[in-house]
Amino acid sequence: MKPRNELILRAFETTYESAINEDLDSWIQIVKDALYRRSYIEAFDSQEKLQAYVVRWSPSRALAYAYILSLKESTRKLFAQRESQKSLNVLCIGGGAGAEIAALSVFQSSIRSITTVDISNWADVVKPLAVNLGLLNVNMIHGDALEIVPKLDELKNMDLVTCLFTTNELVAESKKGFIELFSSFKNLKKGALVVIVESAGSYSEVQIGTKKFPVHFLVHYTLTRSKPQQFDLVDSVDSEWYRLPQDYNYPCELQNMRYFLRIYKKIS
Repeated sequence: MKPRNELILRAFETTYESAINEDLDSWIQIVKDALYRRSYIEAFDSQEKLQAYVVRWSPSRALAYAYILSLKESTRKLFAQRESQKSLNVLCIGGGAGAEIAALSVFQSSIRSITTVDISNWADVVKPLAVNLGLLNVNMIHGDALEIVPKLDELKNMDLVTCLFTTNELVAESKKGFIELFSSFKNLKKGALVVIVESAGSYSEVQIGTKKFPVHFLVHYTLTRSKPQQFDLVDSVDSEWYRLPQDYNYPCELQNMRYFLRIYKKIS
């Protein structure tokens, strides 16, 4: 196993050692049922559920996100250009559950600050993880990203915006609100990146009128519709698997991840 994977998994295991007990499986099943029904508020309405999610699902997501951000040329270059300067500001939309924070810890020599905006209040559960990972400048905003992000003054200072396995939830909540949120990315600085990762396949379809389209069609339309065009699509994958290393060591079963990817760069 690569050292970064080991460090990420050990951080989760150490931080949540007390939660890995005989009650954990029951809480995981409760959360899993709510997620299956897409009842996202219900899935995250107690500290026990939040902790169960972080212990069970966030580690595999963190490994996948670290892999994706390291692999893709656009993001790799962004981190490499700022190495040892700690000058990057990162906004994670829906990133409260710790996976994005853990993945970004791999690049912490390039990162000045991380801001998460999430409708569930993860701070008490996830802040100890951030500390164990050596990330001290993490600002966790509790609230609806559809309402908060378009009004966020700090948006103009962000170098990287991630929306990782959150896009479907935002669209399900409000297509209009989603379009307004992504339209607000016009306020990003030139050169900023927007990274979208979501489930590949029919789960990520959105109904518009009588037809269904992949949600990345709506993403692309929203980011590239303005004249002159403000964003370029610099990386695109319609279906790809992240497969966990066979030798991983973690007290819970983790899952491989099939995803689609879109990376946009602000060009004006």
